[in-house]
Parts: sequence; C-alpha cells; structure tokens
Amino acid sequence: MINHQQINKLLAWFGYGYFKEADVVFWGNEEGLGGLPKEAAIARCEVYGKNQETWINSNNWEDGYWDETGVEGTKQLKEATKRLLLQQGQDLDEKNEKRYRGPFLTFTSRMLLALEQPENPWFERRNYYTSTPEYKGLWDTINDYVREGLYENNHKVKAALIDWRPLPRFDEKVWPFEGLDQKQYIKAFNLKSNYQKRIEKLLSGEITTDIFKEDIYLKMLYKRILLLRKVIETFDFPIMLGIGAPEDKMKAIKTVFNEYNPVFTKQTFSNGKRYYEANIQLPNRTLKIILTMFFNDFSSSLQLTGLEDLTNIVREHLKAEKRIPSLV
Repeated sequence: MINHQQINKLLAWFGYGYFKEADVVFWGNEEGLGGLPKEAAIARCEVYGKNQETWINSNNWEDGYWDETGVEGTKQLKEATKRLLLQQGQDLDEKNEKRYRGPFLTFTSRMLLALEQPENPWFERRNYYTSTPEYKGLWDTINDYVREGLYENNHKVKAALIDWRPLPRFDEKVWPFEGLDQKQYIKAFNLKSNYQKRIEKLLSGEITTDIFKEDIYLKMLYKRILLLRKVIETFDFPIMLGIGAPEDKMKAIKTVFNEYNPVFTKQTFSNGKRYYEANIQLPNRTLKIILTMFFNDFSSSLQLTGLEDLTNIVREHLKAEKRIPSLV
C-alpha cells in the first residue's frame, strides 16, 4: 500500500529529459511503467529524485524534480522493482516481461526522426517498411530511437516529457494504489464535478488549503497545477504538445494561466482530425501550445497523416524561433 511520503515523492516528479535544453516538450496524460509490474510505481520513489541538479529548487526536491538518467535510470528502476518483489517472496519473470512499445513512444520517435532526418519517409505503416527494401531498416531505427532514449541529450532536436496525472501505472486498466479511489482521482484531474471551481478559488485565495483535510485528490490536483505552472515558467522551451484529451488539457491550461487569458483556436489537420492551438505570452517568452488527439493510428486518434502535419507545424515553429540551426 502506498504511503503518504511516497505519494509526495510521486507528486513532485514531473517528467523526463534535459529540460534546460529542451526544444519540444510533450505533455502526456500519465507515466507508464515500461512493462514492469505495479511494484515499479513504488520503486520509482527510491530511484528518482536523487540528483540535486534536477530539482527546480536546488534546496528541496519537493518543489519539483525531473529525471535525466535515461536508459540507465530504467535499469535502476528494474533492479529496485526486483528487490521489492523479492521482499514479497516473488520474482520478476524476465522471460515473460512485457516489452511495452506503445504508439505514444513510436509516434514521438517518428516526429523527432522526421525533424532530424526529413529526407526519409517516417510516417508510413509498418508493412511499408518491411515490404520496401530501400526503407526496410527504418522501422528498426524507430524502435531503436525508443530503446536508446527518446529524451537523451545527444539528439539534434532535444525533447522532454511532462505528465499530467502524477501516479504512474502499467496501463489505465490497472490501479495499483490501494487506499486511493481511482474514480475520484480521475474525476479530479479531468476537472470534473466541482474540482475546477475549487481550484480556481484556491488559486485566487478565496479558500485555503485547509480544505485538503477533506479531499486528498484536490490536494494532488492543486500541487500538480502549481508544478505545471512552475515548469512552464522556469524553462524556456518554445513549444509544448499536449497529447490526448485535448479539451481537458485546455481546461487545465486556462486554469493554470488564467491571468494571461489564453485563447485556443480549433483547427484541423489534413485528415480532418481536430487540434487546438494557443500562443501564451509569458514573462520570459511566447509559448506555443498545441493540443491534439491521442498518438495512435486508430480512426478515433491522430493517425500518421495527422502526425506528419503536426511535425511540419513543429518544424516551422522551431525554424521561426531559430531554435535548431540545422532546421533553419
């Protein structure tokens, strides 16, 4: 069962990547566990947050921290998970361990590869690569990009990842957090019921944090909103891409930056898929935010044609910002 201290550790973590140098920041719904079992959620509290250089406030990790350990950190997380399982008299079945390579990761890889190597066709279906001799190796390249670290610092276009919900899990069908109500947690982070109104009152000072005694989910939401704002204001990345549940993310941004009155315009990609775009004038820069459907090739998702259109928008924005010399 997760304890209060572990919840605080998970609440303060916000993402992967070299945020001080990031060009593109992806904003996902919640962090997965990379195919590891539910015990990895607790193991994260042991592995991440040790490097003072990745604390927003160098004196206190509780003000927010991120992870730059990449592939090495993944290995450490696996070992920590093994130790937890052994304490329970179990073992990690590596033979049957699920190697999760979801569409979010492969779509993100395609985009970054296309920004770095626009001469290659990165937006085709898998069978195109396997059946076209001259491009047969591109599918392996996409998977290698995932395995070797999407958010490493050795890429031309440097990416980072922020997640909205703070509690990681294997997938959205699994709820490993005993003692916490999944429905109430999701309701809070979807700003449903009266959560949005209470958050607005908290941010304006109309009510105090004493209300947290009644609702731990409101406390999680409030801390996450303050952390999201802190991340966006602290670093100088020029573009942030919100992936999945765009209307909910729009509500979150409007709540976080209410005084800037962000205006989102609804637009469509060439395949008819909707997206929302806003430019927010912050004290240190103008931030472009694009909110899209989930990264997947299902008819109800962004699809590869939408991903290609989105990549072109990102490329043009990075060019305009003179962010990536090789793209200008």
